[in-house]
Formats: sequence, structure tokens, C-alpha cells
Amino acid sequence: MVALKRPSALPYLSGVKIFSRALCCIYFSIAIPLRLAFYPHFRIWHDYASFVMLDLISTSYFMLEAVITSVTHRSSRILPTSNLDLPASRANTGDNESGKVLKSTTFFHPRNMNTLRFIIISSLGTLPFEYISLYAEVKNVNLLMLNRVLKISQLPAYLSDISSVLEDKGVIKNLSIQRTWKLFFAMALAGHWCGCAFFFVAKHEALKGNVSTWPQAAGMYNVYSTNENDGISPSFSLEMHSSISQCYLKSLYWAYITMITTGFGDIVPLSIPETVCCIISMYIGVII
Repeated sequence: MVALKRPSALPYLSGVKIFSRALCCIYFSIAIPLRLAFYPHFRIWHDYASFVMLDLISTSYFMLEAVITSVTHRSSRILPTSNLDLPASRANTGDNESGKVLKSTTFFHPRNMNTLRFIIISSLGTLPFEYISLYAEVKNVNLLMLNRVLKISQLPAYLSDISSVLEDKGVIKNLSIQRTWKLFFAMALAGHWCGCAFFFVAKHEALKGNVSTWPQAAGMYNVYSTNENDGISPSFSLEMHSSISQCYLKSLYWAYITMITTGFGDIVPLSIPETVCCIISMYIGVII
């Protein structure tokens, strides 16, 4: 009687790992610009429990992955275990200098360097600097999370891994379909970033006293001075008339009509920083 071989779980676990790290990276790529633009008062508190929990899960996953990769790298990196790779004239000479040459060349082997690069980016890109705000006063906690941009830079590689998995499973074999879903994803993510940047720039100008910004022209908020009669330089605040979801949808709408060069003219830049943001968004749309 022939025993049936149990299928290995490694391919399944590998697929789960690929999709998990891509989802965590996509979360950071969505959450960071969203909070910079629309949640400037974010902090580690129960008021933002959903953000805090998702940050903790994603950060813990990437830190665990970096530790596992580091341990695996120490045991599997290419090291000078023999002198078989040396030229025949220098093999079996017992010369210590030959061993040093071999060690220096194998340390900089492309596979070793790629792994080290991944470990460094994962370590620096996942350190939870935002928890410093629990022990020290920080004006904008979101700025402490900008190191996550290092992990976001690896998103194209993660998406390529997903595409390879789907192709191996026979889910997506058509090259046109692969390019199409990547195009739609890139457009959606770029529109999100551009829309958040457009609102962030406008709000930053408004808080400096500029009453000519596109959200104010659209009726989203009014700018008013808080201490104009105190004899000191005035500071400005915003009186919001629209919810965060309404502001985000209008920003996203502007981003997409700008990136595809439609431009209905209902939302237009009214300041120089907004105009610069508009130009950059159009170039991003053309590149995609």
C-alpha cells in the first residue's frame, strides 16, 4: 500500500506572508497622508482607537518579519566555508590572505546585500517613534510616523510578488489583466496622495492667514483670527462647515479629474502652493 504524501503547507504560508505584508504596507500608504491632511490632532489615545490598533498590528508584523529575516540571514548568508572558489594557483595553500579575500568578496555578494538592505529598511521604517508622544509633548504625532515611508517604498515589490502568486495559481495569466489591475491600483493610490496633499497645502495656507484657498471657496471652512486685538501677531483657526468625509471626497474628486486632465473647473487652485500641487498632480497622472 502506497502512503499518500501530505501536501506541504509552505506554499500556503508563503502566499499568506506575501499578502499580509502587502496589506500592511497598503494600510500605511493610505493612513499616513490621510492623517496628515485630515487628522492633524491624532495621538495615541482611545479617540483614535482604530488607527492605533491598525498601526500596532502593522508595525508588529513588520518588526517580526525583520527579526525573522535577520536570524535567517545569519544562518544562510554566503560565507567562506572552503577555498573551492579560489583560483587553482591559490587553492589549498593554507594562506590566510586568501581567506580574507574570499571573505571580503562573499560579504558583498548581491544576495547578502539585498537581504541586509531589506533588514535596514524594515528596521528603520517600522520603529514606533509615535510612542514618544506618551512621554513628551509632541505637537504633531503624525510627523513621527514619516519613517513608514521607507516601508511604503517597498510596495511595488510587494505588489509584484502578489502578481507572481496569482499567476502561479492560474488566477491571472493574461498579461493585459496584470497591467490593468496594477494601473488601476497605482491610479487609486496616487489620487489618494494627491488629494490629501491638495487639502493639506490649502489648510496650511489658511492657518497662516490666507483667506484665498480652495476649501474656503468651496464652503468647507472659514478662517478667523483668534487674538487679533491682543497686540501680538495674530494666529488663525478654522471653523469647519463640512465633515472630514466630505472634505476627503471633494479632495479625491479634484485629484482624479486633475490627473486624467479632465478639469471641470469647479475646484481650482487659488494660491501658489495649491497651483504647484496641481502641476505635480498632472505630471503624476501623465506618468501613470
